[in-house]
Amino acid sequence: MQAAQSLASKNICAFFLINDLTVFDALESVVRISKDYKKPIFANDADCLPNGAFLVFGYEYYISGVQAARLADRIIRGELPAKIPYEHYAHALLGINKDLAIEYGINVPDSLFSRAESKVYKGKYTRKEFRLPLSMGKDKPMKLAMFQYANNLVLDRCVQGFRDVMIREKYLHGRKMDLVNFNSQGDYANAQAVARDIVSKDFDYIATFSSIVLQTMAGVNTRIPHVFSAVTDPVKAGVASSLTDHRPNLTGIATPQPVASTIRLMRALLPLAKKIGIIWNTSEVNSEICTRLAREACRIYGFRLLERTITGTNEIDEAIKSLLDEGMDIFYVSGDVTTSQVIPVLAKLMRERKIPFFTNTSDDIKSGTMLSYGADYYEVGKKAAGIMLGIMDGAAPADIPIELYVPEALAINLAIAREEKISIPDSIMKKATIKLSN
Repeated sequence: MQAAQSLASKNICAFFLINDLTVFDALESVVRISKDYKKPIFANDADCLPNGAFLVFGYEYYISGVQAARLADRIIRGELPAKIPYEHYAHALLGINKDLAIEYGINVPDSLFSRAESKVYKGKYTRKEFRLPLSMGKDKPMKLAMFQYANNLVLDRCVQGFRDVMIREKYLHGRKMDLVNFNSQGDYANAQAVARDIVSKDFDYIATFSSIVLQTMAGVNTRIPHVFSAVTDPVKAGVASSLTDHRPNLTGIATPQPVASTIRLMRALLPLAKKIGIIWNTSEVNSEICTRLAREACRIYGFRLLERTITGTNEIDEAIKSLLDEGMDIFYVSGDVTTSQVIPVLAKLMRERKIPFFTNTSDDIKSGTMLSYGADYYEVGKKAAGIMLGIMDGAAPADIPIELYVPEALAINLAIAREEKISIPDSIMKKATIKLSN
């Protein structure tokens, strides 16, 4: 009470109560001072409204308990906690005390008051009941479109992680959903047609994988909840102003490639190398971002970056030949979906030429790269599925910040390193999560 009185006497305009248990234990004292000084209370605990707050926006802990009980039920039924994605809180409740607004002379627009789910007006407290849905539909399954730009290891792994979580939810926990796969096969015009087709078929939810299909879908869809992943930078992709300020019907995961760290590794392993070759598609924002980062990192670590641009896979052969003719010492692929479609072919060629091949996708090591340092996209897909499940349970995409998530993994092919006479220091070996010796 003394702290509240001290604040009120300093001409504050309002009290803002964050979720502090000590303060909530003494809420009655804060309310008393609030009324004495006519300073409204705003709070993030929805239960404060009937106890004297003017406006609340936040969690109702009964709903939180229901969500937690569902997770507990999954564990009781045999799932490992480590395999269950975190859930976002399902519902944020808005409540307004119009009696206090009138008493304090605060104008509350009718449009805002009508949105409130809990209200105090004319001495009466009312609350619209919110039920956390047990499944997505009682009578018919909800339809989820899973849209990827092309088949490559990054997108396939991300889709698999997402799909595995959704399938588990469907069959183990009775969620009624139909999962429908779409793939534009690396063709931009086809991607536009697929996006329009998805919207026309009235899907309930959309998941996209890669920046190109994120942009394409965002261009035609403004209403269907949309979760994206396998995206480097959604701000530069034009669908968000920041991680918290984005289009209201979409949210997702940003997974920037560790370009500078990879080029630092190149310098540590290849102190005499001078030229890094890179191929990138000018229509892919992911690729453009990574190339810009590579330019800066090359300047810092003393490399010359040899760039060749393409518009499709049919131009890769010529681009590679040009880089080889110019004498590249290292070949690097980062963030480019088009080039990633032919990683095994490029890896075979680089191994024959004894040119170290680096990428930013750890799974590429299985396709023949020498070193790959980047995100585990299977885990990225699982994380995106967790966000989607939260939305299916009632969360609004607009209220979910875009999440920066890079579950890094370092993979090294020791056999290729030996063939190319590259010594791997112990300090780097210790960081490797995947090591291939043949």
